[in-house]
Amino acid sequence: MFSDLIKKDNIDAQIEYRTKNIKSFIDKINREGKDYKNPFAELTDLVGIRIICYYLEDVSPIVNIIKMNSK
Repeated sequence: MFSDLIKKDNIDAQIEYRTKNIKSFIDKINREGKDYKNPFAELTDLVGIRIICYYLEDVSPIVNIIKMNSK
């Protein structure tokens, strides 16, 4: 999705992403000292995205694309 939006604005960027795997998720919620009541709502690192842009002037347009398309 983001790659299509960025390409639409003729921005040259590389996008990398990852999702937390099930084992890592279970390990995290079972860690000693953690007491999650609703881990799906409380954990904030289930998905990660990295957008690498090549020109400083592309940063602001990319930020605007993210803001306009985030829920």
